[in-house]
Amino acid sequence: MNEQQSILFFVHDGSGLGHLRRVCRVADAVQGPCASLVVTGHRAVAWMLSAECEFVHLPSWDSIDASRSRYWNRTSWMVEESAGRQCRADLLSATFKAFSPHAIVVDYHPFGRYGELREILAHTSARKYLLLRGVIDGDDVEMLCGNASAEIAEVFDAIIVACDRRVIDVAASYDLAPRAAGMLTYVGYIVALPRVDRSIIRHAAGVPRDAPWVVCSAGGGKRGERLIEECVDAAAAFPGARFDVVVGPRSRLVIPVAVPPNCRVFAERRDLPEWHGACDVLVTAGGYNSVLEAAAGGARLLVRPTDSNGDAEPREHATRLSAEYPVMIADDAESLRAGIESCLLQTMRAPRPVFPYSMEGLQTLRSLILSA
Repeated sequence: MNEQQSILFFVHDGSGLGHLRRVCRVADAVQGPCASLVVTGHRAVAWMLSAECEFVHLPSWDSIDASRSRYWNRTSWMVEESAGRQCRADLLSATFKAFSPHAIVVDYHPFGRYGELREILAHTSARKYLLLRGVIDGDDVEMLCGNASAEIAEVFDAIIVACDRRVIDVAASYDLAPRAAGMLTYVGYIVALPRVDRSIIRHAAGVPRDAPWVVCSAGGGKRGERLIEECVDAAAAFPGARFDVVVGPRSRLVIPVAVPPNCRVFAERRDLPEWHGACDVLVTAGGYNSVLEAAAGGARLLVRPTDSNGDAEPREHATRLSAEYPVMIADDAESLRAGIESCLLQTMRAPRPVFPYSMEGLQTLRSLILSA
């Protein structure tokens, strides 16, 4: 490639931050040969993306949509919801026009959460990639499969699957139009592999050398309040272990004041990926990034799915991974505590496990984008 290409990454305003983190890693990976611009309604993009890249923050659906604003116990950004929607649409259109991307990477929602990309994608000559994580949530099947997949095949140039095909064969698992099935390209899991020795991370975190380290996190935190409360309660039963509980920036939970002496509670940690990779046991809601960050470092996994709003992906993904990697699933506080006990026993009796599936997604996708 003789000249710098411009690549626009669009991330929908989802309930958590996992999609944003995954896309930011791809944007960082191609920055330099490409000029990466991430467009999203997530405010966290300001610290999640490296300084070398740029971003445009759109008015978020949490601020525009009245029902979503009520969820966060705040008033809407604009009194007239239609005015907020139009403002966002105009800013999105202007961004595409000003940046004039050579390629567009759209995460998960092929036409935006509310179809805001449909007209823009139809009138651009840029290469268009749809990025999927592999397992599709039940509520999203209609958006990505059946007749919808035929429209996707008409608009996009490739469908990138960011997982190992041995974990899930998307074409075999879902109803895809033949042309869409033929566009699938598996790149492996997208995860930033640990660059720092585990002992250094543990020392920086203040974890005693001889104590097993349990990290509990619900990713961005939305709908993870129950998990966090159960983890804090469970810590008292394991005084010999260090528990670090990270609530998450999108949680509505008030941080508990009374916690066991072996437990620390944080509103958020920007070094959470490193903690995931260095801990001995990760207790998680099962988000893609949390699971892969921990597995990359050989941590044992205990998944406590929320299973709300049709979000069954964490449970299904964890179940599929458990065939070849130590992943346990807990469905209540009692099984969560029993799972922690089992994981801690395994930590003392067996070496750290090795993740058997491809984690080359970042490098493979970078090569794919740069070679086009």
